[in-house]
Amino acid sequence: VSSHDRQEWIEWKASPITLAIKAEFEERVKLFSETLITSAGKNPAEDARLSGLIQGYRDFLEAKLEDFQED
Repeated sequence: VSSHDRQEWIEWKASPITLAIKAEFEERVKLFSETLITSAGKNPAEDARLSGLIQGYRDFLEAKLEDFQED
């Protein structure tokens, strides 16, 4: 990873827009997790949908620059 790419990544992670998106995704992970805790098993399709959304949000929140390197 070049120093230029690393600097752009740092700037993107610190951007107010990125921070707002991260905050919203963190809130959704919390909300959807609470929903699963209280109602899992009542609607398996909805459980699967919420689980997928949670994983997608977590993938975004936990992303590292190295995850986007080309081999």
